[in-house]
Amino acid sequence: MKFSKGSKLALALLVVSLLVPPVHGQPYYTPLELSFIVYPDGYVAVDYEVNVDPTRSRVNVSLFGDLYEYLLLEDQDGLLLDSSPIEGGLAIDTLGVISVTISYQTTDLTGKAGQIWTFTVETLISSSVVLPGDATIRTLSPMPLAMSDLNGNFVLTMPAGSLVVSYTLGERARAEASEDIEDAQATVTIAQTAGRTEGLDAANDLLQQAEDAYEAGDYEEASALAGAARSAAASATAPETGGFDMMFVAAAALIVVAAAAFFLMRRKPPQPVVSVVSYDLEALFADRPHLRLDDKEVIRFLAENGGESFAAEIRERFNVPRTSLWRMIRRLQREEVVEVHNIGGQSLVRIIPRYIAGGEEG
Repeated sequence: MKFSKGSKLALALLVVSLLVPPVHGQPYYTPLELSFIVYPDGYVAVDYEVNVDPTRSRVNVSLFGDLYEYLLLEDQDGLLLDSSPIEGGLAIDTLGVISVTISYQTTDLTGKAGQIWTFTVETLISSSVVLPGDATIRTLSPMPLAMSDLNGNFVLTMPAGSLVVSYTLGERARAEASEDIEDAQATVTIAQTAGRTEGLDAANDLLQQAEDAYEAGDYEEASALAGAARSAAASATAPETGGFDMMFVAAAALIVVAAAAFFLMRRKPPQPVVSVVSYDLEALFADRPHLRLDDKEVIRFLAENGGESFAAEIRERFNVPRTSLWRMIRRLQREEVVEVHNIGGQSLVRIIPRYIAGGEEG
């Protein structure tokens, strides 16, 4: 039997492919384009296009950060693709697919110290980084390949490798100082509502200084003072009361309650026992020791109300601004402490079932 030159070459390649062991961890994708849009609140929108092996049913693609909000995966025809999370990225269903565009938002690529934000990422290819319009670059590493302007926003074309961009925000600093003061005011209000008044004088003094600094245009100082005010309010304690007087009142109340209970038991038939869901807050707080004190007050309020309450009720109970409340709720959602459901146009905030005492399901 005779073989053509083409057949011989194909046969040789087949033999070589069988003899050469597969390379473990082969990515089966090639990065094409990568862009980052950095928003003033620290979120980063990522758009990442990769070519994939169409003969593979699934391809593991490494991504940037661990949080992928508003995730969207599309093939070359704009069709949506399925995926499942893996460590450091996604396993994407790619049979018959040539290229994949991955879009999502994450907060894992930015950090903040004082008024200075830092964007950090490691890339395999060159990328574009779009900074907020009022950003002032402090440090930049490495030097960009190019710099341009897009509708008033800095656009940096960065080489592959480890990227670090530090920057400050002008108008954003003013808005953040306002938010920090609002948060401090909310923490003071919650402490007052909970009866934790020892130490609040210092918190109020710091809060007044923060407001004065804000009016003077020193937003960095205003944020720092507001943070100190919030810490002072969070560490405030309830005042001690006279031991003998309280013991006397408690004993008298106990006698009255016991007498009333005895009287009612004689007159009324036994009532059915109602099962009340209780929450293991000790375990919840042990799992998350870094929770803020005002967060814990809200969690206790939810637990006292069967584990759930409408956002409007929480706001009314603690008399906090709506924006501060929603920042708190989003913070507790990220911590996987609460879940939010839309009921009749209202937001119902509920402690997750994991912390129901006794392992009951709510």
